[in-house]
Amino acid sequence: MRFLTLAKRAALGLAAITLLSITPSAAQSARIPDLGGAIAWLNSPPLSASDLRGKVVLVDFWEYSCSNCLNTLPYLRNWYARYHKDGFVIVGVHTNEFAWTGELPNVAAAVRRLGISWPVAVDTRHTIWNRYNTDAWPRELLFDRTGRLLEDQVGEGSYGQIEANIRRALATGKEMRRKA
Repeated sequence: MRFLTLAKRAALGLAAITLLSITPSAAQSARIPDLGGAIAWLNSPPLSASDLRGKVVLVDFWEYSCSNCLNTLPYLRNWYARYHKDGFVIVGVHTNEFAWTGELPNVAAAVRRLGISWPVAVDTRHTIWNRYNTDAWPRELLFDRTGRLLEDQVGEGSYGQIEANIRRALATGKEMRRKA
């Protein structure tokens, strides 16, 4: 499914970057959609969009049996280690493709085995997945400190661009705090 979706996008000439199925002008005012509906949270109590206000947030839709998702982990780990102290947060949303990959003990074991230290919502019922109009793994959505969507990357890649946007959003936040 995940490869077919990306292949269909490529065949249709659609860019890998989309904006939550909303128009560009509406995207400028988009806010972090609600994160409620997970069956459990790992590494954190449940988080809401209001808990993330003032942070630069990367919402990462992933699945532990997805090789493409596993390929993104070194970048995510690096960004989290580098920028977390500056107000950068990753929220992993583990949405299963198979019944067995949605079982909480299996997800918890994978999070430990993979060394994931950021908050992970276990989205076995696909509630968050559907709310964000997601149809492929991995998917990275980057929001600035005001909750405005900066980037929506479907599939692997654009790591340099994503990191540049993280750095820019963090720097913008520092400037805003100095002026206040």
